[in-house]
Order: sequence, then C-alpha cells, then structure tokens
Amino acid sequence: MTQRRRVGIMGGTFNPPHAGHQLVSSTTLKRLQLDQLWWVVTPGNPLKSNGGLPSLESRMEACRALVSDPRMTVTGFEAELQTPYTAATLAFLRKRYPAVHFVWVMGADNLAGFHRWQHWRDIMETMPIAVVDRPGWRLRSLLDLTAWRQRS
Repeated sequence: MTQRRRVGIMGGTFNPPHAGHQLVSSTTLKRLQLDQLWWVVTPGNPLKSNGGLPSLESRMEACRALVSDPRMTVTGFEAELQTPYTAATLAFLRKRYPAVHFVWVMGADNLAGFHRWQHWRDIMETMPIAVVDRPGWRLRSLLDLTAWRQRS
C-alpha cells in the first residue's frame, strides 16, 4: 500500500522572511514527518495594510535565499488564484491534489486573530492545522475566542 504524500502549507506575506520562518519550517518538517513544506507567499494580507509591501517576486526571491532544505518550496501561486484568502487557497489545493495529505501550518500569533479570517471555520474543516508556538503568544492563543469555540 502506498502512503499518501504529506505536505505542509505555510502562507504569509513573508515581509521579510526571517530565521523564525526557517525555524518553524524545519521544526514542522521534522515533528510532523512531512515530505514537503510549501511557503505560499501571498500577494497581500487582507487584514493588514499592504501599502509599501515589496513586490511578490522580490519577497519570493528573499524566501528562496533563506530556504536551505530541499523539501521546502517557495511558491506564489496564490496570485494566479486572484484571492488573498486562505480558505479559497486551501480549497483549491484539496481539489487540485486530492491524493495529498495537506496540513496548514501557522504560528501561534496567527491563532490569536484567527476568528477574523474570512471563512475561518471552513479552514478548520478543510484540513488539519498545526499551530507552532512563538515566544510571547502561547497564553494569548489559548485564551483566544477561536480556541475556546473549537472546544465546545
């Protein structure tokens, strides 16, 4: 029996990409035993001001310069989907690659505001989510409305 390929998806503006992204990536690859981790560089974050945001191409180039593990892939395909919304991106991936087991990867800082994301409940139903702790965010994330809603 062939085991399904396991791919982590880590999205964001990556402005700028930094060692924290790399650490989260290497930790996630190891702990979740992923075959690949895709950095999905978004054209812009609908919850943040995108004024002054460097071009998608320059941010992708900076990400590629930081990525050293061959299992990590930098992509900007979300621009082709013409949506900055994670729910639409993940639905596309599930439909396009039905044989792949995807895991959404996000930092605990994102969980703190996850309830503000468009269709956040759909995201939770689309695929498993791995929340990676970041210094200063653990308690805030656990107290977040989103986390409590999922327990009931």
